[in-house]
Amino acid sequence: MSTVDDLSKQILADVVAYFRPKDLGTSALSKGYVGPSIAALGIKYCADGPYSKVDFDLAVKLLEESKFINTGPMVPFENKPDSQFVVMGVFSKREFVYVTEKGYKATQKSPATRSSTKLAENIHFHGDNAPFNINSTDNSTDITSETNEQLFVQMQEAARSITDENERNEIVSRLPELEKARGTGGFLQAYQNFMASATNHVTVSAPFLPILAQMLTSK
Repeated sequence: MSTVDDLSKQILADVVAYFRPKDLGTSALSKGYVGPSIAALGIKYCADGPYSKVDFDLAVKLLEESKFINTGPMVPFENKPDSQFVVMGVFSKREFVYVTEKGYKATQKSPATRSSTKLAENIHFHGDNAPFNINSTDNSTDITSETNEQLFVQMQEAARSITDENERNEIVSRLPELEKARGTGGFLQAYQNFMASATNHVTVSAPFLPILAQMLTSK
């Protein structure tokens, strides 16, 4: 077993152990939650342990590529006001890591033998690239098969999950404007207005961004 493989299994076991006592429910595995700090995990394994910073970075990358974990928070790209090239999308600030549904399932064993050590020994990475609805990229696969009308209905439903009333109302009020502007020259401005309102709730809007980006080029 390589050093990176061994470390990736230990990191995943730690991330799952962090998740279990929080009683967040299965929705957190698909929508995301604030998990352990990447910096703190790096200190744990690199400061006094046998692993280097390169080992740690590669182990986290392996877990991400295997879709066992995601990082966050997700934030929109910031475009310069005077830029003629506008980048649409979001990226992770990589401040924390959280386990996905696929990652959680990969760590399951019978109750009698469950432990962090045994857990790590029984996780196998197969490089599975099959679609799995756990993040914005995978969700987009399903969303693109839906009609535009269903898309905006789903966006309304997702926005209603926001707990802050003012922010929820602001985002919901932007959606009719976005839908009405679809296919017109005003869609870019409507999209930018929507993203400005949704900045603090990117995990809610992120699954819909790929198809919205397609609408920008299909006027």
